[in-house]
Amino acid sequence: VTASSFLEKKIKKKADLNYDETIQLAIEALQSSLGIETRSKDLEVVVVSKKNKTFTKLTNDQMSDDEFDEAKHEKLLASVLGTKAKVQIKKSAPKISSDVLINSVKHAKVSTALAKQKLEQEKKEEGRVGASQTVAVPVHRQASERIRGAVGFIELKKDLKVWNDVVKTNRLADQLQFPLNEETMLATEKAADRAEAFKPKTDFEKKMVAMWSGSKNNMTNDTVYTEAEMEIIRAMDVKEAKEKLNQMQKMRALISYREAKYRYAAKIKSKGYHRILKRQKRKQLIKEFDELLVRDPEAAKEKLKELENQRIIV
Repeated sequence: VTASSFLEKKIKKKADLNYDETIQLAIEALQSSLGIETRSKDLEVVVVSKKNKTFTKLTNDQMSDDEFDEAKHEKLLASVLGTKAKVQIKKSAPKISSDVLINSVKHAKVSTALAKQKLEQEKKEEGRVGASQTVAVPVHRQASERIRGAVGFIELKKDLKVWNDVVKTNRLADQLQFPLNEETMLATEKAADRAEAFKPKTDFEKKMVAMWSGSKNNMTNDTVYTEAEMEIIRAMDVKEAKEKLNQMQKMRALISYREAKYRYAAKIKSKGYHRILKRQKRKQLIKEFDELLVRDPEAAKEKLKELENQRIIV
């Protein structure tokens, strides 16, 4: 068994070894291979490298924990175990001037600003796309009512600020009489007042006013009868005048009743009513046509043609 193989087995069993333990294992391997018993204090270890064929002499003073060197330790292990030592490559960096550093800082600032702008644009586009794709959840009814109430209150305050001056003057006044501005509040315009205030401007209006003013059949609100009716009444006897007045009152009442009846009938939309009304009109026309046929046959023929034309049109 060689010293290197013996040391390899020992190192495999104990993976985590410091510098002193490694040296101790190497000494033990050499003693066992050479059959020499020496003290570790007076020992000088000679390590032979197979590749470079160099000798490394280690004294006891050089093997202290305070002056431990990792590079030497790795070289020792490589020479004992016969492995290749790691070659440390030093990289040479080129010299950099201050102008290059300043320019790089400026370029970095510009690049960061551009990156921020790009991120903001992307966020805006994402917001637009999200707004177009998804619909916002509607606000609850109570919350919407509260918002409307708050907005309405603010708008009402703005409208009421117009009356601040009026309120202040009324508060500072010595005496107030209610209702304020009574004449303007109670003023109402009547149709008679408007008619009296009317003044004709065009020639046609002047002619119409002259014709109305010269007529004796004009009715006013103050009188019951017109001038023409009063002249007829004065020309009659008392009995005839009373009968004439009663007859005129009845005629006016009948006219008003008939107008109300026709007004009511015009609003009726019943199909049965209109069917009965057409039947009655048809019977009345047949009756008139028969009477006309007896009296004047030629006029009856013309009437028949008119009725046929009306039937075709209707």
